[in-house]
Amino acid sequence: MTIKHDSLESVDFRKPRRLAAAPRRTLESWMSDGCTLTVERWRRLNLDVKLSLDRTLTLSLDSALESFADPGWGMQAGVGVSSFMTLITSRPRWLRSMVKLLLGEESSAEQTDAPLTAIEESMIELLLQEFMTGFSDAWPGAEPLPIRLRESVRRPRRTRLYPPHTTLTIASFQIESSVGSDHLLWALPQQDIEDLVEIECAPPDLPRVVPSPDIPRLVRAMTVPMTVELGNVTLSMAELTSLQTGDVIVLDQSSTHPLFARIGGAMKFQGRPGRIGTQRCLEIEQILDNDAPLSVLAPKL
Repeated sequence: MTIKHDSLESVDFRKPRRLAAAPRRTLESWMSDGCTLTVERWRRLNLDVKLSLDRTLTLSLDSALESFADPGWGMQAGVGVSSFMTLITSRPRWLRSMVKLLLGEESSAEQTDAPLTAIEESMIELLLQEFMTGFSDAWPGAEPLPIRLRESVRRPRRTRLYPPHTTLTIASFQIESSVGSDHLLWALPQQDIEDLVEIECAPPDLPRVVPSPDIPRLVRAMTVPMTVELGNVTLSMAELTSLQTGDVIVLDQSSTHPLFARIGGAMKFQGRPGRIGTQRCLEIEQILDNDAPLSVLAPKL
């Protein structure tokens, strides 16, 4: 078999392991639903924008930091019961435009990336709180996911929030408004979010079936049908259709030969016919080998 080189995909083993397929599908589905709920919550604040999940990436810590805008602005958020730390970030000029839309003010195209003021940071924190509430409610687990905003980060690219060699899942969200579009990035430690998805969103385990101590007794009490074969005969269709009440059919089994009892189609016992009162009976003379072929068990005529 010949494999064309252009059909092979090169793999760089220096890159971090991607999020497993099942957790990734759950994560992306959750984030898409979270976008829908967040837009609804923002709309109650008279903020009319579109929010959608653009893509998810798996990056090393260094690559993730390089993807953050610089200058940028971000806010830490603790996720889950363990409150593992995540970071959501964007560019100051875009965040400032969001604040102006929220306040109903005209947003100038000449917005700069100057540091946000305390008032602007408070307004952005309000929007992010609604964002996190939407994602908390959209969580596919049994209960809403605890997400708590922490402190702001004024230079996300220089953050020391994560230890070296941390692998991050980066969720990139696109925000579209009347003044243009930009991206919001949410960085989550891959191992933490993968564990959280597998623990809280996995289908429930089937109940473990414990064998009943009465099973041996129940098995011994089971009934098994036994068939005793008197003999066989082959009739033509003409003979079969002409049978009348009182006719006698002569079987191929001699009256001096033993009868065979079958269980489940296999011959198990050999015996002699008899009678107890008005009931017919079979006296067992021999227990046959269960593994013996039928040709060995057949009567010798």
